[in-house]
Amino acid sequence: MYQEFIQLLITKIYAPIYGAINENFEQMEPNKIEKEIKEKYPEFWHDFWSEQSVIMAVSLTELIDKVTDGEIHSSFCLLSLAYRFRLNLKLSPLALSISFFNYKQLQIEKPSSKERIYSKSTLPRLTYICFSGFYSELDIDIINEFSENVQIIMIYDASTGGPLIGEERIVDADDDDARLPNQRRHFLSISEKLLLLPLDCSDGKITSRNLHDLFDTMVTRSIKKFRAEMVLINHPFNFDSAQTSTSQLPFMLKPKTWSKILYDICLTVNCKVMIHPHKIIDPKNYDSGVNFKGNNAHLNFFVTNVVPVYANPFRRGYFEKCFLLSLEVLASKSFSISHFEFM
Repeated sequence: MYQEFIQLLITKIYAPIYGAINENFEQMEPNKIEKEIKEKYPEFWHDFWSEQSVIMAVSLTELIDKVTDGEIHSSFCLLSLAYRFRLNLKLSPLALSISFFNYKQLQIEKPSSKERIYSKSTLPRLTYICFSGFYSELDIDIINEFSENVQIIMIYDASTGGPLIGEERIVDADDDDARLPNQRRHFLSISEKLLLLPLDCSDGKITSRNLHDLFDTMVTRSIKKFRAEMVLINHPFNFDSAQTSTSQLPFMLKPKTWSKILYDICLTVNCKVMIHPHKIIDPKNYDSGVNFKGNNAHLNFFVTNVVPVYANPFRRGYFEKCFLLSLEVLASKSFSISHFEFM
């Protein structure tokens, strides 16, 4: 089933929307695609067929299944993966797993019948929060390919890409993303469940108070209105003020502020929350050489200007604080407003 899923991603997204795969794999048998991809696109093969990549996709998908079925309550997933295919720098493993989960659900048949249990509009109501700091059109396209029931909330620095949203107009043709020019669509035509929250970081840092207020006034209210059954959060946990004060990273988020944000989200979905801290890596830190050069102007900009900023390394003390406070909230242990302070 995973082979068929990746084949559809290639033929529905990577090839026609991004022009990232040139060969036509649509008519090829799924079990032959892996060999062809490995020979012609070794970085793409690594991202989807290497042992670590398959374990990541399958494990996260199974966890989503268990949470939606009520077998477990919540999860914080400490799995790390570095994508090597240039376009996949914009992909989060959690978005891929949400898509694979929905694809698998669509294949389930009723007992003694070939009729499918789910359609795209009746799948579980999931909310995906992309809180990586940069815009990812690839996450949006991959998630929406197999479901009409996923709310996507994207919080990002407006300078990293995305549609130009002004007071009087929303410009389609000038969208700054990696899609082929003739494949760019008005973001509202992609999904009515898409909430883009671009932040103007040109005047300085986005503080903990700014982020808390954004979640309080926009994000949690949108989740409640959508009536999500589960919330999935992609956040790198490297918005450490001790680092951002001396780096170009425009976001600052204190661990206690994060725990309050998470607590409010948990209240909206009875703690059915899954967190995966995916972070992009600076190309010079890969264990073997990678080539992120190409002809796509936006990806060239992303590799040169965005990746070095958001590849900000983890700081152990900060990550541990965020991790432990997250576990406390997810485990529904005693939590009060006294835990929360703005810095």
